[in-house]
This record gives sequence, C-alpha cells and structure tokens, in this order.
Amino acid sequence: MSRYGVAEPVAAGLIVFGTMTLIACALLVLAAPATDWLRRTPATMHRVEEKLRTIEPINAIQATATSVARLAGGASTDSAGSRIQVAAPGPLDNVGWTTAHVIGGFLTVVFLTFFSLASGSMFRRKIAYLFPSGTHRTRIKRALYEIEDQMSRYLLINTLISIGFGVVTGVLLAALQVPNPFLWGTVAGLLNFIPYLGALVTVVLIGIVTLATFDGTQQTLLACGGFLLLDLLKGHVVGPVILGRRMPLNTVAVLLSLLFWGWVWGIVVSSWPFP
Repeated sequence: MSRYGVAEPVAAGLIVFGTMTLIACALLVLAAPATDWLRRTPATMHRVEEKLRTIEPINAIQATATSVARLAGGASTDSAGSRIQVAAPGPLDNVGWTTAHVIGGFLTVVFLTFFSLASGSMFRRKIAYLFPSGTHRTRIKRALYEIEDQMSRYLLINTLISIGFGVVTGVLLAALQVPNPFLWGTVAGLLNFIPYLGALVTVVLIGIVTLATFDGTQQTLLACGGFLLLDLLKGHVVGPVILGRRMPLNTVAVLLSLLFWGWVWGIVVSSWPFP
C-alpha cells in the first residue's frame, strides 16, 4: 500500500481492522454450528465414553486408572481416617480474571500490531542509528529488511498452505459424511499454524465427533487416518518442497519459540515462527 501512495497509518488501520472484520464475519458464519456442538458437549462426551468402553485396550487402561485413583484417594486421608477437604474456588471466582486477561491480551496484540505497521521502517532506522559507522548502518538496515521480507513471505506461504489444508480436510470429512465439515476444516486450517500440537488437537476433535456421530469405529478410523495422511503429505511433501529449501526450521527452536511466545503472547500468537 505504501508503494501505491497510501499513508502508513491508514494502511495499517485498513490491514488490522480489515482483518478483524474478516475474522468477525467468519465467526458469525461458524457461530451456529460451534454453539450447537458446545451445547451438546455433555451428551457427546457421554456417548463417546460409552463407545470407548466397548474397546478392550481402553477398558484395561481405565481399570488401571481407577485403581490408581483409589490408592491416591486412600492416601489423602488423615490418621483418623477422615478425608482432608480443601475448599476449591467456585467457577465464578476466576471468570473476571480470565475475561480481563483475554481482553487485555487481545487489545495488546491489536494495538501493538497497528503501531508496528504504522511506524513503517522507523524501527529499522532506530536500530541502525545505534551503530556509529555509515557502512554498519547500511548493513544492519539491509539485514533487517531481508529478515522482514523472508518472514513476510513465510507467513504468506504458510497461510496459503493452511487454507488449502483446511479446504482439503473439509472435503475429506464431507465425503465421509461427518457433520459440519466446514467447521472442522476451518479448525484444522487454524490449528495448522501451531506446529506439532495443532495436528494432535485436530485429530482428537475429529475422533470425538465421529465417535459421537456414527455407530462403530470404522468412520472414526477413516476420518482420523485420512486426516493424519493429509498431515503427513503436508508436512513431508508440500512443506519441504515449498518452504523447506528457503527456510528450514529447527525443531528445538520451534518448541522453545512456542514456550516463550506462548508465555508472552498466548498460544495463538506463539504459533508464529519467531526464531
């Protein structure tokens, strides 16, 4: 936009608040099926639990967990045999803090993004001015511009891959007649920004939905197996071909980035590939 003569604050406002508008529209479209699934969550989990009880390995694991829970419960009693009770906070005690934390984090991300975009190249110039030599300043500016260009290109390509991955996942689930395939395809595309953990959460959600919807486990195996196959193709074929040669990622660096930026920003922004 700056190349076409749009002022940087105006361009930043269009980008930030335009993106928020698109997100709000998407939430309005997905609100009805998501609310319906949330409303049916207790019944869904109850049905999934009953379905899992019919699987023998799950029964063995559940029996072991029950035994461990009984032993732990017996150890938490005092010498007189009476159980020690600890007053737990009510569900409403943490609502205010949680809501304030979410709203504060959201506003921080929005306004920090806006001012970062509106400042343009000022950040690069301020860093370059820390060096007295003109040659060093030129090199620093060039290096920072290259980093910015590569990260922008990575985020753009990764976003396109996530959109395609979500569409293909939705088509797969629609072919298997899974309810609300567009919703779960959107979830798969969004969680694709979170390395490693995103695919795990998505396959668990797909497994819960298919177990609660269909009789037997055939549809669950097909849906989860198909999703994992798509994720393997994305991670080992599409990703390396498009991104791997330009920007190889270190696994340890990605995990440390998730931990650090998840603590600073939250899990959504921590999925961005900060080195």
